[in-house]
Amino acid sequence: MERVLLDVVYLLGVVVLALVVGLAGRGVEKL
Repeated sequence: MERVLLDVVYLLGVVVLALVVGLAGRGVEKL
């Protein structure tokens, strides 16, 4: 059960990181 929770947290972290990188890329393009 704990292992599944860790996997979920890891996946959420990857998704958030991807969103941040994507938004940062768009911000740079606007500038």
